Amino acid sequence: MRTSLIKIQVVVFCFLMTSCSLGVKKGVNRFGDYDLSKFKKVFLPYDLDEVSGIYMEGNTIYAVQDEKGTVFQLSKKGKVLKRITFSKRGDYEDLLKVDDQYYILRSDGKILTFSNEDDVQRIKGLPKGEYEAMFREYYSGRINVLCKKCKKGAPDYKIKAYSYDLNDLSKKPKPFKIDLPKEKHFKVPFRPSAAAQNPRTNDIYVISAIRGQLLIFDKSYSFKEAIQLKKNLFPQPEGIAFDSKGNLYISNEGGEYTKPNLILFKRIN
Repeated sequence: MRTSLIKIQVVVFCFLMTSCSLGVKKGVNRFGDYDLSKFKKVFLPYDLDEVSGIYMEGNTIYAVQDEKGTVFQLSKKGKVLKRITFSKRGDYEDLLKVDDQYYILRSDGKILTFSNEDDVQRIKGLPKGEYEAMFREYYSGRINVLCKKCKKGAPDYKIKAYSYDLNDLSKKPKPFKIDLPKEKHFKVPFRPSAAAQNPRTNDIYVISAIRGQLLIFDKSYSFKEAIQLKKNLFPQPEGIAFDSKGNLYISNEGGEYTKPNLILFKRIN
């Protein structure tokens, strides 16, 4: 009887503290609405060897890479359909497309936006730092940028972020912080490299290539779970996107022995 009571107390304690199940899950296949053991790999052209950001619209994949000021339009088979050159060489990390307007995030925090590549506008407003992750909130219409390494670093167990009003990008972005579980795994800065919102569930997915981890938050940025990505499948995950059906796409940079690629996970539910 005493043993049973102790077990009940432990379960209740874990539930109240929420720390017993908030660690990084390793070796799992199922997370969210996806099965890591069931995937399709699409190889990308060598022009995208350093693919750094992806976005989905219909059956078209849009991608940028670190060094070239070019948006690549790709088929779902990885074939280049069109190249749009919007700037000279630089360090471009992520992209969005809203209607006919493109938004390109540069690593220094500047956002380049255009509908016509001959008329590119530059949006400032972010503090000095390194930025790699940008995504659109579907329910609010805002564009959010996550800081990978800001001059004034984030407090422990937090990710620094900034939110732009899509209808008026001249306004200064609003700063906010995303809370992480207060466990030792998350005390070290997370260093986001890609983020996207699932249009079917509104959950927000954030990847850190350095840590090889994927975090999932609900639309209010409450933490849900963390997954350790398998190194053999995700050697350098730098981009993440969803299509309208909620299928998940994660891109990997190329390596010494591997081509850049895109991993597709179909939504289960």
